[in-house]
Amino acid sequence: MSHYDVRARSAAGVATVFGLVTDVSSWPSWQRIDRVRPQGEEWVVGGSPTTVIRVVDVVPDRSLTYVETSGTLWHDYRSTIELTPADGGGTDIRWHATFRSRHALLSRFWPWYLRREMRGNADRLARRAESIHR
Repeated sequence: MSHYDVRARSAAGVATVFGLVTDVSSWPSWQRIDRVRPQGEEWVVGGSPTTVIRVVDVVPDRSLTYVETSGTLWHDYRSTIELTPADGGGTDIRWHATFRSRHALLSRFWPWYLRREMRGNADRLARRAESIHR
């Protein structure tokens, strides 16, 4: 099983960051995706290609866990965004996931790529929350 685990810090409070994390429709404002649309209890993320996600657990002001159910390059993708109050104010963001590559030849590439991509997402989430917090 492959994984990534990235962290960021925002000057914004936990409630502000959590509001962005749980408002899936806001994700294009802080991730490199062009759109998100609801599909029943799931969300279709992106234009082409698309990925379908389902939020499977929410702990208010603490975490959101989602799984990718179709359209992915991975098997068993499960990701959690955890928020904790930072020492001195603000929010520590931890975004981590486990998954298996569908293609053995890419099993070393995906952890590297997703670590880089999700670190950027966590940083953009932190900055977006700060722009709202002001």
